[in-house]
Amino acid sequence: MAACMIFYTYHYMANQGYQEAVSVFEAIFLQFQWVVPTYYLFMYPFFIYYFWLVIIERTLLKIFMAVFNVVLLSLILSCMIPLLPKNEFYMALKGSKGNLSLFIHFFVLYICLCVVSSPKESQKK
Repeated sequence: MAACMIFYTYHYMANQGYQEAVSVFEAIFLQFQWVVPTYYLFMYPFFIYYFWLVIIERTLLKIFMAVFNVVLLSLILSCMIPLLPKNEFYMALKGSKGNLSLFIHFFVLYICLCVVSSPKESQKK
């Protein structure tokens, strides 16, 4: 929600002719850049353990679901982000790669568990 407000504020400032729109956006980014490393510090050990459980088949998930683990997706995004041009989208993606990797993981998990493996009809004898 906060990211949406920041994007809306930037969009409004840029469209109204404020020359300081980019500098305000960068200042907000610099003020809250500590949130992402804190998130990694506290959440990623659990995701690494979850990855290990999927790899050694201690869950009901198929082993290919380990490819869509939050840590791996975040590492892939970390490799892709430096290739992007330095603009507002770059800063937003850099700050939200954890959220994006979580979204991708849960979306694929939803597809695999709810859509692909839908319950089969019971056969009548």
